Amino acid sequence: MKKLDFLKLELTINDVVLFDFNGIVTQNTIVSISKAIRAILIESVEEEARVRTIFALIIEIMQNILSYSADSVDLGNNRCKSRGAVLISHSSGDNFYKIHSGNYILKEQQKPLEENLNRVNAIAIEDIKEAYKHQRRSGKKVHSRGAGLGFFDMVRKSKNKLAYRFHKSDENNRIYFELDVKVKGAKKL
Repeated sequence: MKKLDFLKLELTINDVVLFDFNGIVTQNTIVSISKAIRAILIESVEEEARVRTIFALIIEIMQNILSYSADSVDLGNNRCKSRGAVLISHSSGDNFYKIHSGNYILKEQQKPLEENLNRVNAIAIEDIKEAYKHQRRSGKKVHSRGAGLGFFDMVRKSKNKLAYRFHKSDENNRIYFELDVKVKGAKKL
């Protein structure tokens, strides 16, 4: 497993790299990167509704990296910076965008994270909106931040289950976590 020093963000459509970024993730970079990707997707003639969905998913995924990465550094005033990787690709064969992310987490985060992902993936897609509302209203904290809505929101917006993997790391207390979110494209590019 290659050790990541920075965020790697790449946008590929039909095997052509349209956007590539390497750097540290902060709230400011999330906003800048998301706006740039939005412009690229609109330019590639994807419909506005699909672009908004992908835009929202990228922000949610990058905020998760920023908040839950084992490498997250608190900058004060509710600001952090972190390392991670995000790859966005489009396959013309099945007309899906795939947003792939990866970051290190602490070993003790694996079990609760896996349980939360399995719980969200066990809900039928047609029932996810109601489950999201129920979770939001319950006020129960699934983990240390928020109400555990991120994965519900990703499934709700993408209308697809989440794929994930955990990889052992050379470092004692860390595991590399990968998450894939698929979104059906509106138009074949």
